[in-house]
Amino acid sequence: MGFRHLSSFNTTLLAKQGWGLLNNPKSLLARALKARYFKDGDFLNSSLGRLPSFTWQSIWAARGLLLKGLGWRIRSGQKASIWVDVWIPGDDNLRIQNMNNNQCLIKVADLVDASSKNWKSDLISFIFDEQIAKRILCIPFLCLSMKTLLYGGVSCQVNSRSEVVTDFFYKKVRINYI
Repeated sequence: MGFRHLSSFNTTLLAKQGWGLLNNPKSLLARALKARYFKDGDFLNSSLGRLPSFTWQSIWAARGLLLKGLGWRIRSGQKASIWVDVWIPGDDNLRIQNMNNNQCLIKVADLVDASSKNWKSDLISFIFDEQIAKRILCIPFLCLSMKTLLYGGVSCQVNSRSEVVTDFFYKKVRINYI
């Protein structure tokens, strides 16, 4: 195969294992690592912990690559934080920084009118600058009765979640080893 930067390729494969922990929380590996290293949280918010195994050290070290490209696909908005999470699609992995003036708005669901199942466009236009507001108002609701889910990459073309994350990994890491 002849990879120029084997460490980048290795990091990519380890990040893919981390994606497996997020997508398959009932797998044997995910349950074992959760019981030992992140009992009360999830993989993305976990810490390295005391006396970690080599497996956990390796997967945890690749977590940063996942964090660079993960975002929320909005369905109901109940899980995604407006101010902390990446939920506005685009190439820049936008995190909104205007939290100080809007502490009553926490989740993306707070920007949705529950009765009409549409964005609260007046509120969004008031809180966010024009460019961000346009990007938010262009986000379609896939199915409001379903949960918000994590996606990898920014392309938003989904046949299955693993296809999208594979696209993300190759886009991010190809520069390093091709």
